[in-house]
Amino acid sequence: MGGRPKKPGTIVSDLGRIHRHIVPLLGSRRVRELTKADVTKAMKDIMAGKTRITVKTKKLRGER
Repeated sequence: MGGRPKKPGTIVSDLGRIHRHIVPLLGSRRVRELTKADVTKAMKDIMAGKTRITVKTKKLRGER
């Protein structure tokens, strides 16, 4: 995808979402092994909060 490179903070947020939501639901399967149904179910589960966990961070939201 074109456009500007992501900011470092955005990359950290993206990685956190991947580790907290996507990996617990889809596991270690390779992308080419996933079906549309797998992805749809994972998205619905994420929206339902099935993988939501509380993580204590050292920084307050918006703090750098």
